[in-house]
Amino acid sequence: MEFKSRIILVIVILCVLVFCSFQGISATSHSINSGNTSAQIQSLINESENGDIIEFASGDYDNIELSINKNLTLSTNGAKLKSNMDKTIITFDSGSNGSSVNGFKFSSNLYAENSLIDVKASNINIINNEFSGASMQIQIIGSESASTEYSLIKNNKFNGSIDSESAAIYINNFCPNIFIDGNNISNQKDGVTVRSANVSLCQKVTS
Repeated sequence: MEFKSRIILVIVILCVLVFCSFQGISATSHSINSGNTSAQIQSLINESENGDIIEFASGDYDNIELSINKNLTLSTNGAKLKSNMDKTIITFDSGSNGSSVNGFKFSSNLYAENSLIDVKASNINIINNEFSGASMQIQIIGSESASTEYSLIKNNKFNGSIDSESAAIYINNFCPNIFIDGNNISNQKDGVTVRSANVSLCQKVTS
């Protein structure tokens, strides 16, 4: 009995130590302002860790082209990100599973043949943003060897051009379990283009 009691005590101590170690881990918040160039912002993103928060101050950010390759939260209250010519503003690459982007205004030339956000990872949350211009404003990209799934596109506003070959949301093959809910889409030739199975239009898309 005494031996068993010691084993139990050791297990309890180990559990407490593990719990305390996790309690000590917290996300780091990084601040960005409109004076930062795209290269400077990318450098900060590269130096960040999984779970960190990238907070953009309100203001205009021109010629932005960013690649996310880890789990990050991108948030703002009024930052306006404009694309670099026909480049994608934010690409969620492999490794960025679980990331989110919230509260931004994305824009590009009305007839630019680009997307504003490319998603090549899973569990990406795109919530409460505004999009204008570009041929595809959000593009979900999967492949036979690496499916892209379980992303959420919710409560966003999309404005394009009814005269151009535009789509607010384009979902290609191998992108199952994408959830689209409560978005407002206007002036688009195609609101939501779906090439993949198991895409859920929850509630409604207002156009």
